[in-house]
Amino acid sequence: MRHAFIILAYNELELLKKLIARLVEISCDLYLNIDGKMKISESDDLYFKKHSAIRYYQRNKVSWGGYSILQTEMRLLAFAQNEGRADYFHCILLFFYYLCIEIQHQ
Repeated sequence: MRHAFIILAYNELELLKKLIARLVEISCDLYLNIDGKMKISESDDLYFKKHSAIRYYQRNKVSWGGYSILQTEMRLLAFAQNEGRADYFHCILLFFYYLCIEIQHQ
């Protein structure tokens, strides 16, 4: 069973990097949108573009609570589904200040 995570990030790049590091432990595919209104450094942008677990990366402007968030989520989900690699899909809206993810090893 392969899992795909659709991640829409608004802020907190360091938390996003921690989240990616934890998700990589379970060998999954990541599809990422960082809000286009958010300023990020060239080195951070390159980090997300070149990360081996991130199958697709984009910078679309999202109005949180608006229709654009749904459009962006559906675009990433469609891309992940068309690749045909994952059996399960999970969506994460990253605009929080705490990271609580437990990885279970079998």
